[in-house]
Amino acid sequence: MNLVSNFLVGPTASGKSEIAHQLAIKNNQCIVSADSMNVYRCMNIGTAKPPEKYLNEIIYYGVDVIDLTNSFSVMHWKKSVEKAWKEEKSIPITTGGTGLYIKCLLEGINPEENKNKQLRDYLESLSLKDLQNFILCKYPNSFKELNLIDQKNPRRLIRAVERMPSNKKWLKKDRPLVVGLYLERKTLHDKIEKRVLKMFDDGLIDEAKKLRNISLSRTAYQAIGYKESFDFIDGNINKDDCIYKTIIRTRQLAKRQLTWFKNQMNVRWVDISNLSKTEDIVNAVEMEWQKIGPTKITL
Repeated sequence: MNLVSNFLVGPTASGKSEIAHQLAIKNNQCIVSADSMNVYRCMNIGTAKPPEKYLNEIIYYGVDVIDLTNSFSVMHWKKSVEKAWKEEKSIPITTGGTGLYIKCLLEGINPEENKNKQLRDYLESLSLKDLQNFILCKYPNSFKELNLIDQKNPRRLIRAVERMPSNKKWLKKDRPLVVGLYLERKTLHDKIEKRVLKMFDDGLIDEAKKLRNISLSRTAYQAIGYKESFDFIDGNINKDDCIYKTIIRTRQLAKRQLTWFKNQMNVRWVDISNLSKTEDIVNAVEMEWQKIGPTKITL
């Protein structure tokens, strides 16, 4: 079994999914989706899930693998995509913006990493104020990246600490080279706004209405666009605020993703700010893949 992959990373709305799909068609490859929201069934519009046409054109792994009511960890995801290397003859393309998923393939992750009971017991013993101070002192930048609601939610704060790379046990210390799409800030923000507006035009609120009375997992409930749509459906905000808050949260996500890729991964960035044609971006990414060769992974 050839444990390698071509990686394409980048922030949300950078266009990596489209480019990866075109490359997969061109080179007869499958795709491993490294996206923590694409795993959920029935959440399609707000997660920018590959359209049905794309899912019929090539094989995707990591898409529609779990019900909305279930929790899902990085180890669950890794298990769900292993077939891409066990059953496919071609080199899989791994693409997405969930850095933790990608890092677990690149560096390997200890199966016990989610069972750091001593740390969790300590954090759960703290008052909300002490927990906030703990994170402010140890992870000030990460605390600031959390939205105001999460900063006052003990469970979300504890999860934020547990997701810190320093609290995970990686099996490898080297950082393999991968390719990423880069866009200047204004261009990325414009693309984010256009994507969000299209999601709402395509019926995001109607999709959210069908999910409102389901007992969603905590992650699914907080998904960007859906949480805001639920607030609109419940009458807590108007539609303009719903759209605006979705845009802001998406921008915040893109910023966190870029910070992760910068600090936790070794990325060869392809600046596509001035490339408008899909074909040009496809060629640019392919050239970088040829330079670095397929990247080794750990299952």
